Amino acid sequence: MLAANQEASPGTQGNMQISWCKVEATVSDPKDINAFSDTDVQAPKETPPLTVMSLSLNTIVNHKENDREIVCHGKDLVELCVHGSVSTFILKSILYVVQIDDPTPPEALPCSVHTFVPPLDRFPPNFEVRAGRNGKGVISPMKNEWMLLNRLLVTIHKADPDVIVGHEFPGVALDVFLHRMKELQADHWSRIGRFRRSRWPNIGRQGSNLRFINGRLVCDLASDGAKGMISSTTWSLTEMCKTHLKSERQDIDPDDTASYFDSGVSSPDRLLTFVRHCELDAYYQMVLAAKVQMLRLTRQLTNLAGNSWNKTLNGGRAERNEYILLHEFHRLKYICPDKSYGKKAATAEKIEAQDNNAEGGKATKGKRDKSSNPSVDLGYQTDGIEAYSEQYVRLSGIRVLQVLRPPLAALTTFKGREILTHTRELAESLQLEMRGVEVVLEGSSDYVRRLSMETRTRVQKAVNDRYKLLEIDLDGIFQRLHLLQEKRYVAIKVEDGGRPSTEVKGLDMKRRGYCALSKAVSQYVPDQILSGEATETVVERIHEYLTTMGEDIRAGKIKLDEFIIPEDHPNAKSQPHV
Repeated sequence: MLAANQEASPGTQGNMQISWCKVEATVSDPKDINAFSDTDVQAPKETPPLTVMSLSLNTIVNHKENDREIVCHGKDLVELCVHGSVSTFILKSILYVVQIDDPTPPEALPCSVHTFVPPLDRFPPNFEVRAGRNGKGVISPMKNEWMLLNRLLVTIHKADPDVIVGHEFPGVALDVFLHRMKELQADHWSRIGRFRRSRWPNIGRQGSNLRFINGRLVCDLASDGAKGMISSTTWSLTEMCKTHLKSERQDIDPDDTASYFDSGVSSPDRLLTFVRHCELDAYYQMVLAAKVQMLRLTRQLTNLAGNSWNKTLNGGRAERNEYILLHEFHRLKYICPDKSYGKKAATAEKIEAQDNNAEGGKATKGKRDKSSNPSVDLGYQTDGIEAYSEQYVRLSGIRVLQVLRPPLAALTTFKGREILTHTRELAESLQLEMRGVEVVLEGSSDYVRRLSMETRTRVQKAVNDRYKLLEIDLDGIFQRLHLLQEKRYVAIKVEDGGRPSTEVKGLDMKRRGYCALSKAVSQYVPDQILSGEATETVVERIHEYLTTMGEDIRAGKIKLDEFIIPEDHPNAKSQPHV
């Protein structure tokens, strides 16, 4: 929250007509804008609510012109506060106050639904009448696509959402919106964002047009930022609904969309089913974003780093580390050199990579052991601090190298490795290699867990007492561990309550570029290895599974969707899975 500095040049308010906002203000100098400090007693106690709109879009391909046309558009609208101890949800004129600790699940929260539908030729009989009697949301039949777009822009302008929630919104929905609005010459097209524009700028490639909605945040469930928060394989809406909401979402083939708009049928039931499908998609998007607390978590990350909230929502992990450094240098009155781009930046990253290869990443290398029970190594491994510290050191080193000077980048990397080395030596001095292997093997799982927690407490206290600005914590307790090489392992992790779960780190099967079938086969193999069965039995099962899978693939029994990779790779020849 910002306030004008009244002691300097105060802000002026006027009707400048440069945006679609209700209130516009300007200041003569950026220094006239100050943020409220945490200790300011005059700072507002309540955080302003955010208006969040979930947009769902269905299109059909015009084969004559080879273009997509919008046939159904649904939206959920809700106001909520993403900070503080209270969240506020507003549905029409009714105010709902929900405590953050309230056990009410996100899918039980109310919202308003509005769907716009144009016909392909004409609506089925009685569709307008049935749509008017719809009790689960407003269905507005439109005469054509031009009216749909204008009505949507009016709705966005009136609601003035701060956040737009969607699935593949920047790459698919926004691209369709922009091209159709430009083609049909929609009125006041710039109301999709908050800045007034009269002339159309060039529409870029898919996923690069977020500048058209400047002034609004985009919470996309398929973005890099969401993929870091939502555990999924394909990050399709159907899969996320099944895994996180325990709800079965119906997939509609895009080629079948036109059949739902058949005006020759005697009943509008089929079209109404399609409309409700679009409404549910908008609802699912809102519930998923709320369930993983995407807005609240990204806001906390943005407050810590001081970067753009939109960049945090859509990824930007390296940028956050860069801004942390830049804010600190600014506080110390340092002048940073201009950032390198293009070939200079690539050269800087290459130098840093060579430095990593020369020294690197060996601070916490474990010892090989012939023990049949990998849990003996739990007290010695420092995977948690290694994963986070190495990641931060690597990213910080790259960003410092691009923004500042190589010596400072080298110092940052060196200090990180030094801390890891000292932590390893400290763990060895505390005799955490658990030499009493037979005692652990004979103990129950509860005993092993209790012993691991005691070990964690010892090393945590020793490390935290040594450093003022570094804290170490438990990364996990593993029942079984298959360590392929450093930072590459698959393990059975013991969750709270003793519930086991499989954790995979650093293996190719975790790469997003692999198809669903490859990931499924890759998951079966470590599951068998960690099953605890005899070696001969495990090998036999894996051979039988791979043989059967190969026969099914050759016979065409596997669905084509299982072979689809999520993105196009330019260097396909060097990647066997492509």
